[in-house]
Amino acid sequence: MVYHVKGGYRLIVYSKPDSKPSRADLESIWESGGSGIDIRYNDVDAFVRDNPSQDAITEEQALDIAKKSLKMEFEAVSWYILGESFEPIGKDAIFARALLDSTYIIDESCWILRVKETPEWGGSY
Repeated sequence: MVYHVKGGYRLIVYSKPDSKPSRADLESIWESGGSGIDIRYNDVDAFVRDNPSQDAITEEQALDIAKKSLKMEFEAVSWYILGESFEPIGKDAIFARALLDSTYIIDESCWILRVKETPEWGGSY
């Protein structure tokens, strides 16, 4: 079972039917699966301190984490690009519409990042 934990974490509980859990892993959603700790045997406070929640990091730290994890250049997205309407045509308007369409899944503080323009992609995001 996978449980959403506020602040950018997930708790993954492993068990066989009709038995006690064999693992209970806490992971940061910033990292790949298997990168967390088993909360039954490890220090949860130390893990949280070493893997800060999204609302506890700065924009610069979020960009640095994304760059190191995904090996791409990112830029932060401000909600101002949503504007009043989507009349203008262009990459910001298209991105704004996609962002607005996905807001139903954003249920906590988070950083919204997008890949910077790259020549090899024809300058698109």
